[in-house]
Amino acid sequence: MKTRLFVLVTLFMMLFTASAFADVSGGSITKLRNTSDGQKIVIFTQEGYSVASVLEFVANKPMQASNVIEAVNAYLTQPGKVRILDEHTHSADNYIQIEYTHLTEEAANRWLSNDGRFGAVQRGSITKLRNTSDGQKIVIYTQEGYSVGTVLEFVAAKPMEASNVIEAVNGFLTDVGKVRILDEHTHSADNYIQIEAVYLSEEAANRWLAKGGSF
Repeated sequence: MKTRLFVLVTLFMMLFTASAFADVSGGSITKLRNTSDGQKIVIFTQEGYSVASVLEFVANKPMQASNVIEAVNAYLTQPGKVRILDEHTHSADNYIQIEYTHLTEEAANRWLSNDGRFGAVQRGSITKLRNTSDGQKIVIYTQEGYSVGTVLEFVAAKPMEASNVIEAVNGFLTDVGKVRILDEHTHSADNYIQIEAVYLSEEAANRWLAKGGSF
């Protein structure tokens, strides 16, 4: 009972400390799975769920579900290699590769059950747009979650609009990078967008948009 109380208090303190920031260093492991490509984990943070691959850990101090963890000089909400302090084992010799962030619990668990993979999606629909000083930002719904992007080029007489169904030409709406877009409403294929983040929850995508294209 004391151990569980300590874990809850520690997690609360981490979340409270990070509440003023968009990026979060503390969280807790909710699920793990061993795959042919190594161990995969799901991490709960106050900014949503992150998923990661375990790169290195101390053999006699493995990370486990419910353990509170903290990124050392990094964040659990930014993709990349991160050194982890496990508050349960007190080991700081763990390294994980953060794969995706700001996910819903459902999306994170789906990634885990699929051995650390999402499906690639070409078609989706625009749900919201916003003009910013850094260009037009858009939110795109796909069957694998929400993607967000920046409009790079479009035909002046045929702007993309909310509710328009779009398709990535020779690419995917679920891959970060520059993508050519076919707008099925205007029939224009001369649109280009920069996909900034993928597999997001609706809340995270809309928050990104409300902040002008940042988390």
